[in-house]
Amino acid sequence: MAYGIVTDEDTGENRHKYAPISGSVEASDASPLATAWRELGEETTLTARQLRLFRQGKPYTFSDTSVGREWTINPFAFIFTTPDSSSSSTTTASPSSLPPSSSSRGGETKVDDSPKDRGYGGDADEEKDKEKQDDRRAGLRLDWEHEGYAWFDPADVSDDPSFGGVPRLKESLRRVWFEIDLGRDAARVLDEGLRALQADHESGARQLAAKALDVFMDVLPLLPRSADSSGIDERWWRNVRIAGWHLWKNGREAMGAPILSVVLACLGIIEEKVAALPSPRTPSSSLSRAFIDDVLVALRAFAAYRTETGRAIGEAFAQFLRDEFSDCATPGSGGVGTGTGAGGDADGGVGQGGGAGNLTNKDVKIVTLSCSSTITAALTHALKQPDVPALDIHVLESRPLFEGVKTARALAAALHTAGRGSSGDGAGDGEKPRGRVTLHTDSSAAVAAHGAHMVLLGADLISPRGDVSNKTGSLPLVLSARHVNASGPLSSTSSHPVPQKSQHQHPVRIVALAEKEKVLPFEPPAHAEENDPREVSVAWDETYNNSSEVHGDGKGKEGGEGNNKELAGGGGGEVEVKNVYFEWVPAALVTDYVTEDGATTRGGIEEWAKGARERADRFFGDL
Repeated sequence: MAYGIVTDEDTGENRHKYAPISGSVEASDASPLATAWRELGEETTLTARQLRLFRQGKPYTFSDTSVGREWTINPFAFIFTTPDSSSSSTTTASPSSLPPSSSSRGGETKVDDSPKDRGYGGDADEEKDKEKQDDRRAGLRLDWEHEGYAWFDPADVSDDPSFGGVPRLKESLRRVWFEIDLGRDAARVLDEGLRALQADHESGARQLAAKALDVFMDVLPLLPRSADSSGIDERWWRNVRIAGWHLWKNGREAMGAPILSVVLACLGIIEEKVAALPSPRTPSSSLSRAFIDDVLVALRAFAAYRTETGRAIGEAFAQFLRDEFSDCATPGSGGVGTGTGAGGDADGGVGQGGGAGNLTNKDVKIVTLSCSSTITAALTHALKQPDVPALDIHVLESRPLFEGVKTARALAAALHTAGRGSSGDGAGDGEKPRGRVTLHTDSSAAVAAHGAHMVLLGADLISPRGDVSNKTGSLPLVLSARHVNASGPLSSTSSHPVPQKSQHQHPVRIVALAEKEKVLPFEPPAHAEENDPREVSVAWDETYNNSSEVHGDGKGKEGGEGNNKELAGGGGGEVEVKNVYFEWVPAALVTDYVTEDGATTRGGIEEWAKGARERADRFFGDL
């Protein structure tokens, strides 16, 4: 379902016409999306229990001379998720059109992706009756603003007056339903790619950007091509940019900064290829298959270049350790510590605590969390450098998917390999120990951070002001580390003050390690990404995770259907289960930024964001 911004009541000219749910963004709304959810609830009683966001469309603005106003439309489409609804897997509501539809007494227009036109309503048809019964079971109840509704194939929606819709209905629809412009084949590949990005909860932001690049390269040759007399197909170029915009906004927007960066780089490459075409340009020379193949070769070269920048950030981090922790002594003897106080296992096991090797209090203690490919690669690289101080690495397990365990295992394996490389048999022969890895529960962040030199954060997104969005748990880790490493008795991690002489006096560094492409040049999305509550509940034992305890849309046991959004409480109450993936660490708490170009400041982040914003406005501003 879509949404448009309005400020006045309907004048009556749009009554008895099909229109989407729409309304005004109010001062209390966190974002246009929040407004859309509010209006949906008010006008249809549907909520996040029955719907999920399907796609958002690029906002557009137009002037309405009849009322002397300029309207800005923010289109959204939602999809039914209620198991009881027969249309649960395919149904979406239509995007926004002319703003006065919010107060129109015309019907609410919805569309789905089935090939069958479901008509203009009317309950005489048995199939339509059944569909509306399904809708009612899903919770759909119209309020006073609407006198009816019907389902349509998106291909049948038209701005022609004979359709019976409010003005600009299709203009809003096509912004979320890109199948209209991109064509069936390209749209299918793009849609499959977006769904894959949305469902990928294992890959980091950089890895997701690489996958988005693959999707873009798969879509490009499928876009319709028909060059005009000048040899330039403006419609094709517009569709290329539309595909890129949707990859950025409708893949994983919470991790969208590197995807945006990749898309902008791709568009720049294509633009350069078009500019290099010989003159005079002809339809056969500009959009031939040979031209598309040449573009794809250039994009693959860019993908390879991104791999090189990944290596560059590893060396930049190693240099940061050399420069900032040069006072940390390099021990002269010892082995590789990857386990508990008794030592690590032969396969590079993960320590759960205790001592290992001959590490000293001069070694650099680093605390991190989650699974960032950038952080894992950078730490692995640093562990191999003989002139980098030994590293005492502590990793939080990172619920609900426990991806921190993956990071810890990878680092432990790197330590094991480094040990064998330095001593020949892994037993240690006088070479320095490379470090150790310890795994902690999320709730023991303060314990893990005691005595830390550094909290190392990846970044799924960095705001133009330097705020860092990372896995939930990052902010508590940062605050805990700052607290327990402050001088004075309040830094104790036990229930009793620690004598001053045993306190760690060094300030902890809060380091954001990320490629420049993680910097988002726009205001970040105001809405938090919430994910399946079952990811949280699956870890509970049978005491808390059974069908008699877990309520909501489904069953309580692992593999059960539904969303498991609530728990039964005492006396029949319910507890909602939340699964928010990302949170913000304010720039004021970040002491250092390290990119592939080396250490930088908040000012450096702001400068990069400014340049990226200019490129994005140039490519997307006129869509």
